[in-house]
Amino acid sequence: MSSTFTEPFTRTANSIGKTLSSPHVDNKITKTIVLGVIGVLFIILLAYLIYSVTQKAVTPPDASPATVAMVVATQVSSQQTQTPQLVAANSLYNSLLSSVPANQQYLANIQPLTAYLPGYLGPLQSGVFVPETYFLKALQAGIRAFFIPIGLYTDDNKQPPNFPLSGTPAMVARDNNGTIQSLNGMSLDTILGNIVTYRSSENSSQLQEPIILYIHADSAHLPDPVKQEAAYVMCMQKIATSLKAIHMYRLTNLGPYGSAVGGHNEAAILTQTTLQDLQSKILIFTNFNTKVQLKDAYQHMEPVLDEYVNFIYKPLSSSNSGSIAATGSRIVNLADISGSQVNWADQARSVWYLATQSDMSSPPSPSLVSAALTSGIHSIPLPFFMTPNATMKPIWDIWQGYAWKIKPESARYTKPDPVVPATPSAAMNARVSSDLQPGQTSVL
Repeated sequence: MSSTFTEPFTRTANSIGKTLSSPHVDNKITKTIVLGVIGVLFIILLAYLIYSVTQKAVTPPDASPATVAMVVATQVSSQQTQTPQLVAANSLYNSLLSSVPANQQYLANIQPLTAYLPGYLGPLQSGVFVPETYFLKALQAGIRAFFIPIGLYTDDNKQPPNFPLSGTPAMVARDNNGTIQSLNGMSLDTILGNIVTYRSSENSSQLQEPIILYIHADSAHLPDPVKQEAAYVMCMQKIATSLKAIHMYRLTNLGPYGSAVGGHNEAAILTQTTLQDLQSKILIFTNFNTKVQLKDAYQHMEPVLDEYVNFIYKPLSSSNSGSIAATGSRIVNLADISGSQVNWADQARSVWYLATQSDMSSPPSPSLVSAALTSGIHSIPLPFFMTPNATMKPIWDIWQGYAWKIKPESARYTKPDPVVPATPSAAMNARVSSDLQPGQTSVL
């Protein structure tokens, strides 16, 4: 217990003791009052002791580096030995696209195998981030899309090497109440560094296939973009600084369609840029309000996140999806899709749809995933390597050893054939004679 807290009690008790022992205090009423004060102080002190002990009991201390290292070793061993191992060896470019017409070979028509909380091994409670093992296993399994929830925590007990510094954008495992459950955390720098390292060395059949990153703003654990605008912008600046690590793999230009960043040309990326043109590219999606950083007040804060992202997805619910013209990219609750009256195949034909769950750490049923994909939904983040492979395999099997699925024919975007001008009819030729141009006459 803090000596600062108990010191006033000690001084007061000593003072009262001296008062009671004084020969001048012989009034019974005075002594009764003094004893009453002592009783109240004792009750307050006892209540504080009970509160302190209770708080220590319900708030586990941060694990020591030695404890984290031990759990890391256990989880790595488990990943290496558990069965079945998830290994995807089928190629998008060499196999899957062979059955797809050229006018349908666009990003809008493929559905990536997507992982939630990349880098994390073990159960939600007391699991650990082990990026080296995770990304090696994930890429071997054909996972090339990663949902990365980014937030902040203000806890000076969370220090390196277990956690990024307090107040730094980072990824941790939280339960539905927002309580951190992981024994460590991971910075975006670490995530991106491992993706760059393993993307070109693991799973030779899929080396040239695109990678998708969802940089997801965990709004409950970030500064308010309106009330704490400057702090929110600073967070985006730090994220953009981390994204410099993948600069050479970014999609930045679409030729005649212009810039590929800032969410300005999402439709062109989805429906006008062929999958062949996306080889080896890393596409970045986010729900951060990147436009805030473009204000004049923040011109000095570089780099700018808006200049790094290709898609800016916004929320959409089944209740309003039919009443608006959906464009760009959207995020929807997976539970809203099944049984909905919305024609999702039509909605998602040229709009990218990401479907999430209220509890992202629990795997949905394979039938729910399959139904969402059949309806045209593009991407569903799944808790691979947080959940035993045996549980995840029925879902993983939906992709049949590929990193992508081709959408059902009825849900695909088909690029219209180019309009070719018709050959003019001879009857329309206004030549007076064969040696004169149309409209030209001879003068004798």
